[in-house]
Amino acid sequence: MGWQIVLSSLIFLGTLILVLWHPKGLDIGFSAMIGVCLTLTTGLVSLANLPTLIWAILVNTTFTLLALITISWILQQKGVFRWLGFHIANWNLGSGKLLFVTLLILVALVSAILTNYGSTLLFLPIVIEALILLKFTSTEIIPFMIACGLVADISSLPFSISNSVNYIAASTYNISFGSYIMVMLPVSFVTITISIIILLFYFWSDIPRKYKNFRFRKNYLERALPAASIEPKIRLKLAEKNQNKHNLYLQSEELLESAESHKISVNSWQNNYRFQDLISQTKFVTNRCFYLFKLIFYPFLPVILFIWGMYIIVFGLSNYGLTDVIKYLLVQISGWGFSLAIITTGFLSALMSAVCNNLPSSLINILTIEAAPIIDSNISEAMVYATIIGCVVGAKITPIGSLSTLCWFYMMKRHGFQISWKNYCGISLAIILPILFISLLSLIIWLPGMQIN
Repeated sequence: MGWQIVLSSLIFLGTLILVLWHPKGLDIGFSAMIGVCLTLTTGLVSLANLPTLIWAILVNTTFTLLALITISWILQQKGVFRWLGFHIANWNLGSGKLLFVTLLILVALVSAILTNYGSTLLFLPIVIEALILLKFTSTEIIPFMIACGLVADISSLPFSISNSVNYIAASTYNISFGSYIMVMLPVSFVTITISIIILLFYFWSDIPRKYKNFRFRKNYLERALPAASIEPKIRLKLAEKNQNKHNLYLQSEELLESAESHKISVNSWQNNYRFQDLISQTKFVTNRCFYLFKLIFYPFLPVILFIWGMYIIVFGLSNYGLTDVIKYLLVQISGWGFSLAIITTGFLSALMSAVCNNLPSSLINILTIEAAPIIDSNISEAMVYATIIGCVVGAKITPIGSLSTLCWFYMMKRHGFQISWKNYCGISLAIILPILFISLLSLIIWLPGMQIN
């Protein structure tokens, strides 16, 4: 048991170093896969348990993400984001601060309804298009994008379906949909409100005080991103395919004419023509599917591999020591009283999520709370809600803490905006910690009334 604890810890730390270091440009997903291979090879996680482990949590999240990525790409190719951005730009609010607050409120509403992934993949491109149409500079756009990215996760607390963490916690601890809303909806309202205030205060000097009203020009809508990046290549492949079929047809005609004069059978050639046509069509469809996969999903492949990899690595770590340590800490924390238990559990969950990602962290914490010998059921329930808040809000401290944050980075990169992990952590740390504390404080004030009822 002792060597397994040391080995699982070394694999986790080594994977974390690779993810943060990026040696020779190695993607985070492939860094995590190295850790997974070591975890499976050393037997820290059994291959027999792997399908159940993956299917329980990761499949739903992965399918949801892939569906949203596909929808986002289709809408972008059809110019829907530019069209919606045009309407937002046409509001002519005039004040940069008012536009900032309005966009954050819209992001919060979208996150509550379409999940934090939906807000990141479907609404942030609209914000970018609107700001570009308003002729904001890159330095003026980045504060908007950072704020929208943070709010996309922070505002996904109100419903159990708004975030994968909420769903994992509610289903694991058997919290009904109605009970969850009664507790978390008011807490979420406070969290969103204080988040907008803090973000507005933090980026006050970076947000333009005024901006020129948008004037409609026809060429603005004509610049909506068309399917130009893919259609020419498809047309080229179609042209090549039709040319090949035409060449085969001409060869067949020539052979038929020759057959009339020389009285030979052409059945074998016709069969060969059909076979070659089938191969040509199969090759065309295969190449098109591969090209679409590379264009749509490949940029997000490292994100998916990272989530799967970290989940398996952390699960192996929890099998040999991590769960026992967390259980001991939570039992001790539960004896500190209602308020301190909520605050400490929330910050502990935030730390774990920022380092290990919030999906495995939330599941491990909830299962540990459920199994821990905590006498007071009210404190146990309060620690579950504190875990949800810590895993959702605290995960934004680092880029690897949340799947939504990783998608946000790739969306920024796709649109030509760059921000380093170091700069992001410096900004998020100053913003998230007070938001997390006030959110937990609102839970302390609101939850006792719900437990009495």
